[in-house]
Amino acid sequence: MSLRFRPTRRQALATGLLYGAGCALVAGAVMAFIAHRLVLLGAALLVPLVLGGVAGLVLVRRRGVDADERGVHEEAATHSWPRVLDLRAERRGGRTQITAYLDNGVRMSLRAPYDGRLLARDRGFEHKYFTLRQLWENHRRWNLPV
Repeated sequence: MSLRFRPTRRQALATGLLYGAGCALVAGAVMAFIAHRLVLLGAALLVPLVLGGVAGLVLVRRRGVDADERGVHEEAATHSWPRVLDLRAERRGGRTQITAYLDNGVRMSLRAPYDGRLLARDRGFEHKYFTLRQLWENHRRWNLPV
């Protein structure tokens, strides 16, 4: 069984809007300093916000986690199931995300799935968490040294 976890469309849109809002804030401050025209200021605020939302939908949806019988795979790292000691859903700020505790003492927060407020809400988070946990329990090493 192979699982792919990616941010939902709403989560990707929210992330893009957040980045776009930051760019819009900078662009608005620059435009307000350069010219005092409301039309230019409105465009300077709206364009980065819309572009950020679209970029979020395209780019953020690519990031995530794959899990199969061999382990958890992120972009840069692969961790086999025997190395994962525990999987926990933890609150960090306004977000609940899954953290994998590895045998070398490292805590790895998975990029997806996660659950948060407003647009970051994932109604299927619990099902995804329990599915990932069941896959881990099926493939982990149960005879750990004491």
